[in-house]
Amino acid sequence: MIFFVLLIFLAIAVVIVITQRHRKGDFLFRIRKLKNKNTALLSEMMKMREESAYFALATDELSQKAFRHLELALDDANSKVIEIDEALRTLESRAKSWFDYTDLYVLIGMQDEAFEEVENIMRKARQDYVRLSKTSS
Repeated sequence: MIFFVLLIFLAIAVVIVITQRHRKGDFLFRIRKLKNKNTALLSEMMKMREESAYFALATDELSQKAFRHLELALDDANSKVIEIDEALRTLESRAKSWFDYTDLYVLIGMQDEAFEEVENIMRKARQDYVRLSKTSS
């Protein structure tokens, strides 16, 4: 009889461990997906900043103003991307833990929303960049 009770407890423990591993994998997958998007945005920002650097040398006032606007947008997006990256590192370390799962779904969702804000800023920066490249040509 005791053997069966121990066997039932062992089965319950195995089920708990399997579900914890599944949740852990889900958290890590979502975090890695956001980190990959974040890395892609950082490289795009660096590329835009390098390519738009010669617009600062333009003599007309319109190009100078557009360049300053683009720089401000890129700086704003860059600071937010760095904040998101730091938060994702913290969340990743929490997701690797076996017991610290409190509010991870909510926190990952918050970083996803912050990332959408950065994408909107970058969309506007891309429009400014296209405008700059057309006026300088």
